[in-house]
Amino acid sequence: LPLKDSGLVRIKLVICQMINSILSQQIRDFEIILIDDGSTDSSGKICDNYSKQHKNIHVIHQYNRGASFARNKGITLAKGKYIFFLDADDELRKNYFHNMMYSFDTTKSDMVCCLYSSNDKKEKHDSRYVIQQPKLMMYGLISKRRTKKYSGYLWCKAFRGDIIRNNNILFDETVGMWEDVLFVENYLCYCRQVTFLNDDLYLYRDRRGSITRLGMNMDRAVQSMVIVFKRIMSLNRAPLSVRFRAFCCYSKILFKKVINKVCVN
Repeated sequence: LPLKDSGLVRIKLVICQMINSILSQQIRDFEIILIDDGSTDSSGKICDNYSKQHKNIHVIHQYNRGASFARNKGITLAKGKYIFFLDADDELRKNYFHNMMYSFDTTKSDMVCCLYSSNDKKEKHDSRYVIQQPKLMMYGLISKRRTKKYSGYLWCKAFRGDIIRNNNILFDETVGMWEDVLFVENYLCYCRQVTFLNDDLYLYRDRRGSITRLGMNMDRAVQSMVIVFKRIMSLNRAPLSVRFRAFCCYSKILFKKVINKVCVN
């Protein structure tokens, strides 16, 4: 979990809720890696206190290196069979780990995804799951109509640690937006199949002060998207249809930039 306060939302007010939701999981065999990315409130001390009370909680303090750097640090330290990337201001349902890990064992998939909700009331869904080819998800992530099923969010996905480590899959620290989509696209290149659970297992708090809303102006956002699509185009293991779709998105952004520049001049 990368920790960062924004001045609008103090992470210390919600970090305890997330950590407690992890500690209350049905499955107990896990480690928690907390990355304090230069928080200016007391959230770092709160994490240190949790670490003193629980041997499976590890805390790393760094100074404003960004979410991608924090997640890469977590990857290098993680020892588990499966890796989850969570946000500090959200919460897990009690069966989050159990259902995700059980799906790995029963379906033999390389990635497991779940549904999420943005309020305290758990949404009811049919408990069936769907197994899908990775290329369909890769295309869906950069399609015009992205849905909950084809979202780039990391926290509703579970990854196999060996795939990440063996293929040196890391977050691009030069990208300030859509870095999660790029990571997932890269990971999917090494997957055989993906399982989608029809279970609401994650409580997403849509706060204005969250990491995804910090200081990203339009120019930087557009530049990040250009870089992401270029990276996807260069993924040699990605299907041709996915790379072509990325090329179309890349070309469309550049075209809009040229038109806007001409209109301004």
